[in-house]
Amino acid sequence: MKKIFTLVYMLTFIFVFSEQVHLDAAMDPKEIEERKNEAPLQIIGDVKTDVLVQERDRSYPSQLRKMQLEIEQVIKKPNHFEKTKGDSISITYSYIPSWVQMEGGKRMDIMVGDRIEIWLEKRENGWKSAVWGDSVNHLKYVEPREEHIPEPFSKKINHIINESLPTLVMAVLGLFLGGVLVLIRRIATMRKGY
Repeated sequence: MKKIFTLVYMLTFIFVFSEQVHLDAAMDPKEIEERKNEAPLQIIGDVKTDVLVQERDRSYPSQLRKMQLEIEQVIKKPNHFEKTKGDSISITYSYIPSWVQMEGGKRMDIMVGDRIEIWLEKRENGWKSAVWGDSVNHLKYVEPREEHIPEPFSKKINHIINESLPTLVMAVLGLFLGGVLVLIRRIATMRKGY
């Protein structure tokens, strides 16, 4: 009987401590601040439109999107930039849905109606954020959020199973151990009665 208990406890110990640890390789906050300081354009504005430009690789769900930002305030600008309050600016960004596991910096989380402060760099095809989602500061965050790429049903089921399976296994194991202890106690009291 001791061997069974030892085996059960060892399996429980292994199961509890075998959870994988995922470490995100995010940029150093100092480096993010440096990149934001180096960005030639810093503006505050309201997101007026957000449209799909291109679907990316199907094996890794992402989209190239373009938002129109109505400028509320220009904080920092290059000499050639002539837009002012009330003007609109097009900003291209890569969208990755929140249900995709991602390592590194923040994802771009943009929705029509958001008011954002954003640090921008001029690239070959227009203005882009200087440090992905790390260069966006939400001043007004529209709720509820909507995913541009809905989570597939199979992914939802897999997510639910992965989230609740350890808890379910531990609960069943706890009930099993409790039942075994009750059974052992009954057997022990029956033996004492003889």
